[in-house]
Amino acid sequence: MNKEIEIRFKITSKKRDEIVANMRHRLRYLEQEDTYLCHETQKENPNYVLRIRKEQMNGVKTNILTYKQLAEDSWIEKEVEVFDDENTFKILELLGHIEYLTINKRRYTTKAEMVEINIDDIDDLGCFIEMEIEGENVEEGKKFLKLMAKTKWNIQEKDIIDEGYVQLMIKNNRK
Repeated sequence: MNKEIEIRFKITSKKRDEIVANMRHRLRYLEQEDTYLCHETQKENPNYVLRIRKEQMNGVKTNILTYKQLAEDSWIEKEVEVFDDENTFKILELLGHIEYLTINKRRYTTKAEMVEINIDDIDDLGCFIEMEIEGENVEEGKKFLKLMAKTKWNIQEKDIIDEGYVQLMIKNNRK
C-alpha cells in the first residue's frame, strides 16, 4: 500500500523568492485558511485531526474536509470537497469536535518528477518548502526528496523540519 511520504524545510523569504522566480512558469498560486478540529476528549493530544481548508485560486473558492492521522512514519489522509463549510462545522461540533487552531498561508504549488512541491508562506511561522511523494518505502522516499531538494535548490538536510505546521503553530502560540 502506498504511503504519503513528506518532508519540509525551513527556508528564508529570499530563498523562497529565488525558487518561485526560477519556477514561476510551472507554479499555481493559492491562498488557504486551514481550521483544525479535534474531538473534545482529545484536545491535549489528538490522535487524529480534521481540517477544513478554505482555498482560493484564480478567484475560485473551494472547501475541503480532511481527516489526517499519523500512522507510524507516514500520514493517513482522506479528503472530500464540501460545499457548505458553515453547516459542516456545525455537524462536526455536534459530533463533539472543537476548533483548536487556524493556519493561514500563501502557497505556490507544482508537481515535478511525481513529487508535489509546495512553497509556503505561513502567518507567524515563515517560509517553507514541503515535498510529498507516494511510495511504499518511506526511507527511500525521504532519501529521494532530500537529494532532489539539495540538487535543485541547494537546501541542506540540516534545514529539515520534522514537525508539521500544526505542531509548529502550537509551539509558536505557547511563546
